[in-house]
Amino acid sequence: MTHPHKVNYKFNKLGGLGFISWIVIVFLTLGIVAIAQTKFSPRRALQPQALTDIASITRAQQAYFLEQDTFADSIEKLGLAIKTDTETYRYRISPPPITGPFQSRNGKVFSEPLTLNKSVMITAQAINPAMKSYTSAVFVTKLKGEKNPVAVICETESPSRIPPAMPIFTQDKFGQVQSNCLKGSRKLR
Repeated sequence: MTHPHKVNYKFNKLGGLGFISWIVIVFLTLGIVAIAQTKFSPRRALQPQALTDIASITRAQQAYFLEQDTFADSIEKLGLAIKTDTETYRYRISPPPITGPFQSRNGKVFSEPLTLNKSVMITAQAINPAMKSYTSAVFVTKLKGEKNPVAVICETESPSRIPPAMPIFTQDKFGQVQSNCLKGSRKLR
């Protein structure tokens, strides 16, 4: 009579599990390890941290502009505890390129050089070429006579050490602002 809670394994002549059983155990173990490495890899965990950091810098720039009527030229001036250079990302605040971004008056798009007090660009450049890079921009619009800093964050579509280009902002005759990321990147926020 067998005990009701006792499991009866079939053992081979050598007193252990059979060859097929060992193969199954090895493949299951390898599968679990592969899934764990893919799902919990440090690279995947660090990209959301970079996105959180650039979003924090962007929000801080908006608040700084509302208080100071200009943008901060460094992360330190924003009072954030974000390191500018980490093992995985390099964060920078810079004025926009001289030739852009594009703006619109009365629905017509044109290019106008911008100064630091009208817009600012923030980048999170990946150190590892297998990770994505980010660019955010804060642009000041006027809505009902009030200055309104609006923002967008763009992410490279594929892993890249080069952050996306400065996004394009447009404002129609009703004051509605739209932002677009350029080719090779996608809009996150």
